[in-house]
Amino acid sequence: MTLHIPVLFDLDGVLVDNVDFERAVTSHIIQQLATERGIAEPDAEVIWKTTLEAHRHHARWHDYSYHCQSLNLGDFWRKAHRSSSHLLKKFSGTDDAIEAARKIGPVWLVSDATRWVVEFKLAISEIEQDYFSEIFTVDRCKTNKGEPDYWKVVKEKMLPERNAGPIYIDNREDRLRVARGVLPEMVGVCVDADDHPVSLGFGELNSGRVFAHSTHESLHSVLEVVHQRVATEDSTA
Repeated sequence: MTLHIPVLFDLDGVLVDNVDFERAVTSHIIQQLATERGIAEPDAEVIWKTTLEAHRHHARWHDYSYHCQSLNLGDFWRKAHRSSSHLLKKFSGTDDAIEAARKIGPVWLVSDATRWVVEFKLAISEIEQDYFSEIFTVDRCKTNKGEPDYWKVVKEKMLPERNAGPIYIDNREDRLRVARGVLPEMVGVCVDADDHPVSLGFGELNSGRVFAHSTHESLHSVLEVVHQRVATEDSTA
C-alpha cells in the first residue's frame, strides 16, 4: 500500500537562506527608529534590542509588525522587507527537496512568520506557493512553533486514520521536540545550518521513529531514505 505522508517544511534556514536578509531588515528598522526619534543609531539599536527582550516570550516574537507597532513605527516593517528583498535566496537544494517531498505526499509549510511574510519570501525566492497544500503561520495558529498549541492546529488537518508520519524538516531541534510532543508519529529531519543564528546541534528525540540529520544539498536524498524506512516500518507494524 502506498503511504501518502505529509511532508512539513520550515521556511527560514531550510528552504530559504534569510540570514543576511533579516539583518538588513533589522538595520532598516533601527535606522528609521533613530530618524523618527532624533537619536543616534546605537541608541536606537539599544531600544530595539530592549523591545525584543521584553517580548521574548510573546507568541508573536518573530513578527516584525508586532515590534514595530509597539515602537510606533506602523507598517515600516513592510518597507524594510521590500528594501532588503535582494538578499533573500533559496538554498541550492530547495527545488530537489520539494520535488522529493511531492513524491511522498502532500507538502505543507510551517513557519513562525505571518502569512504576508511567508508569501513575500516565497515570491522573492521564486518558490511556487502552489507547491504547498497547507501553509501554517503565526497568525493562523495564533502562536509560534515553540508552543504545543501551534501543532494542535496542524494536527487538526491530519487524517485521523493516518498512522504514518508526518515528516517534519526544521533546522531547530527545539521545534522538532515540541512537534513530537503533539505528533508522536512524527519523523524528524534536522537540517544543518551552521550559519543560521538559531540553528542547534544534533540530539536524540527520545523516540523509536526516524530522526535524520541532513545538509541542504542532501535533503532530497535524505527524504527518500526516510520515506523508505517509514514505509517499511509501517508495513511491518
